[in-house]
Amino acid sequence: MQNKLMNKKIKLGSLVVFKKREIKTEEGEKENARGSLLRGNQGIRPGGRAFDKMSDMTELHQAAALGDYDLVAEVLRKGLCDPNHKDMDWNDRTPLHWAAAKGQSDMVKLLIEKGARSCLRTDAGWTPAHFAAESGRLVVLRCLHSLHAPIDLPDLGGDTPKRIAEIYGHQDCVKYLETAEMECRDFRLMAELQGEPLDETDEDWEAKKKEYEECELINKTPRARTTDEPKAPPSISAKKRYGKDTKTGRR
Repeated sequence: MQNKLMNKKIKLGSLVVFKKREIKTEEGEKENARGSLLRGNQGIRPGGRAFDKMSDMTELHQAAALGDYDLVAEVLRKGLCDPNHKDMDWNDRTPLHWAAAKGQSDMVKLLIEKGARSCLRTDAGWTPAHFAAESGRLVVLRCLHSLHAPIDLPDLGGDTPKRIAEIYGHQDCVKYLETAEMECRDFRLMAELQGEPLDETDEDWEAKKKEYEECELINKTPRARTTDEPKAPPSISAKKRYGKDTKTGRR
């Protein structure tokens, strides 16, 4: 019995040591990424993958994807990155999309205060609220709503953030968005009546959406036959084709 207990303690001790080493390694990688970004060297993609300078992912994107508030604040202080720049390699995500997906409500607030537009969308039409809803980030949804960000806009497939939360089973987010969506619409209507339109339109995405819809319409429209195309052969009765009447079976 004593030997078994001793072995269990040793195993538990090893587990604790392993966890400590793992945490230390993650912190070291984060520090290395921070130093690399601030020095202007090649950065680190989410998940630790290096990327080259040809990438559309700015230092601000990287800092937000790392979930590092201090680094985001430092990059913003330098003023070298546009907070509304879209990264084509990551489906037109902005730093605000990353912050919302990571559940960083303080970072979301900071980015918006520094000029980040909460209405900007990815190529699929996702706003920061869609990413927060997908990950079940209720605190971020509350933050976005308090800053009057649009949290009820449908994506390219017609899904709102509430619908995304339903799909991923985040009932707390669904319940909150049921009320927040109505409040968002009421605030929008009030702003329109007062002649103060809100910043809720991503012009770049609207243009891409229009182009996409036009292409879809063209693909669905039957093509007219030109005069150069051969005419279809005249129809032949079943009796002539098969030598018998298909209804009666008689030849």
